[in-house]
Amino acid sequence: MFTLSNPLLLWAMPVLLLPWIFRRRQEERIQHIHFPLIQFLRESEEKELINPQVQELLLLILRTVLLAVLILALAGPKWTSNGQPGRGWFSFFPLGSRFQSHTVVVDTSYSMGYGQGERSWWHKAGQARKQVDQALSGFPVSYVRWDRSTIPANRTTRLIPLSAAELNQLFEAAPDHPGTSVPELVEALKRSFPLEGSILLITDGQRIPWLPLLQPEARPDAFPPLVVITVGEGPLVNAWCEIQTVSSPPWGIAGWETLAGQVHSLRDDAGSEGTVSIQLKDRAEQLYSRAVTFPGATPEPVAIPFSFTARYLDLIPFQENNPLPPELEFVVQVSPEDPLPVDNQVVIRIPAAAPFRVGYVQGVEEDNLVLPVLHSALNPLAREGQPLPVTLSRIALPFMTDETQVDLVLLDKHLTGDSMTGADQSAIMEYVKNGGAVVLFTGGEPPAPGPWSAMLAAVGWQWYDEPPEKIPPSPVSVSGAGMWGEALSAWDPSMWEPWLPKRAGRVESGGIRPRAVYQVGDQIAHLVSEVIMGQGQIWVVNTDTQPDAGTLLSPLLPVFLWETAKETARLKQPAILEWAESRRESDIRLLSGEEKQKLTETYGIRFVQPDEIREMVSPLYGGTDLRTLLLVLCGALALTESWLANRLASL
Repeated sequence: MFTLSNPLLLWAMPVLLLPWIFRRRQEERIQHIHFPLIQFLRESEEKELINPQVQELLLLILRTVLLAVLILALAGPKWTSNGQPGRGWFSFFPLGSRFQSHTVVVDTSYSMGYGQGERSWWHKAGQARKQVDQALSGFPVSYVRWDRSTIPANRTTRLIPLSAAELNQLFEAAPDHPGTSVPELVEALKRSFPLEGSILLITDGQRIPWLPLLQPEARPDAFPPLVVITVGEGPLVNAWCEIQTVSSPPWGIAGWETLAGQVHSLRDDAGSEGTVSIQLKDRAEQLYSRAVTFPGATPEPVAIPFSFTARYLDLIPFQENNPLPPELEFVVQVSPEDPLPVDNQVVIRIPAAAPFRVGYVQGVEEDNLVLPVLHSALNPLAREGQPLPVTLSRIALPFMTDETQVDLVLLDKHLTGDSMTGADQSAIMEYVKNGGAVVLFTGGEPPAPGPWSAMLAAVGWQWYDEPPEKIPPSPVSVSGAGMWGEALSAWDPSMWEPWLPKRAGRVESGGIRPRAVYQVGDQIAHLVSEVIMGQGQIWVVNTDTQPDAGTLLSPLLPVFLWETAKETARLKQPAILEWAESRRESDIRLLSGEEKQKLTETYGIRFVQPDEIREMVSPLYGGTDLRTLLLVLCGALALTESWLANRLASL
């Protein structure tokens, strides 16, 4: 039987009337003037030739047939016999041709693992694959996988067809990779294949990948012909956990740390009770457990927050002469198990770094008060007999170090005094540009000209002129962005008063992030600023740490130094989440009938059920493609039309 790949193109058939309409209008415009001599010649020609009017009528019919054959060819006619591709007498015609290739995409995102046994979507996908093989028997077919592992975010990877052995292995194990969007899949297919044949997609019908095509601003672009075989069906019951915050890895430098996230629930049935728990891998005891209620009949996923706080030194008991483990591995578990167990667990691996190393630049004179205070401030929760999370060591001038020796350098005008040279200043700036981190205490007032003032100028620090009359500063406000801001913004603004300098100022540079600011008159003053220079950073603190200053004994000093050390450590050694990207794949809501209809109307996408594959796919993509035959016929008709038109023009 005959089938059409693009039957909507048959609506173009009314254009067949155009040649007749043009001929009619042309006859109305022509004025007939009879000359006896011309009439005599035409009568003599009519005795020898076919009547020119008959020839003109033949030309008109020929043009109409040419347009009709062209429209039919564009509609994609194929010939099948009893649903078997390539059968029937048309298949033996030398100009009849099959599609060069068929591409079958198998959705291998982890949502396909929903369900158990023969009711699982993955099992149904395997059955659908067999039905596709039968429907396209005798035709070249390429199978490819579709998930985040085969289509990474860089959008440059090409899809590689699976071998027969790889295809069989694929269906032996449940899928466990996050998915991607349909536009990403289409772009990958265009990069990988000529797309001269058909594309069949075996998927669960989850709506998340299709959302970019369903947006109001979406525009139908050049979209390949696509048949989607959906295996997903309700009822839907799923709960999953997602980590949102790991407060300050590595845990080895910190005291109290927080791991926070959400438990999401999507259920078509009645509500139920569950539990979210946290434990260290390979340890039986639970560190955290909380009962949660999963509400039933929720059209949208419900989020239930949870938070866990612990101290690193409590999690890893201290044993003398026993090194710390290289990392902590936490397992966050949601129970009871549901039809999609792969997303009920999140594993977080947090580096348990060696003690964080802080160096202070010591000048000629040794101070017996400042350094012990700094040492205690950097280890506020240290316990006797246990290794210190943060070590403090001296760096003598001239400044000779790099980031492999210390992780953070403290520069204080009081400690360095007048011992700094221009070479020291250049070495410090080079250290920062190569990835080092420095906390620079300005001293709170302009220094005498020299290397110290030159270094402040190199950072971009500008001192404000003192106002003619003393204007009280506004309360200090702290940026709440990041864990540093969250830790310091919780303090009462009055706790910052001992930090206020004698002379206000600010950093004037492109790579600045103000962390703590206040206002003096109409000027915004910077108390703490982070400056990015090259690959490193400088924390500019406009205060004084002399023994008689209030900063040294302020309860904010240990918090500031501690959080700054952690902030620096996070940049060097972040936490590792096995599920680093959002768990959007766990939202297993399926495309609705209205959404499928919109995709069909807008992009020409056909949706079929597994039991409809043979009846729908075979006529569409099996059989003999007659387009080539019809296009050749169009060429022959065009040549005949040209010859006949020239013949009439010569009369």
